[in-house]
Amino acid sequence: METVAPEITYLVHQLQESEYEKARHYAVLSLGQMGDTSVIPHLLKTLQDDPNPTVRAMSANMLGHQGDNRAVPTLFQVFMSDTEIGVRINIVQSLSKLGAVETLPFLFDSIRQTQEPGLL
Repeated sequence: METVAPEITYLVHQLQESEYEKARHYAVLSLGQMGDTSVIPHLLKTLQDDPNPTVRAMSANMLGHQGDNRAVPTLFQVFMSDTEIGVRINIVQSLSKLGAVETLPFLFDSIRQTQEPGLL
């Protein structure tokens, strides 16, 4: 069984339990910069579930920073369902970093349909 670093355990706890946006934002940023692929499921869950769009946007950003293509399906799914422009922009950037060219036609169609200022 693989041992989880105490820092990761602490940050994941902050991410899941803290009522403070800044604590969750810091946890996402710190986890994303660790370079440990074991954090990816936690970043994906945060992208999907956090009530704060700034925390979700940072999670999307850090998933792109990780460089792991396993994040592509969830990034795409959240792009299609999240209405926050900042989250969507970070997802597009991350999908671009991950080379997920297969998502581009769907992203552009969705952007054209919503006509969000700043996306085109």
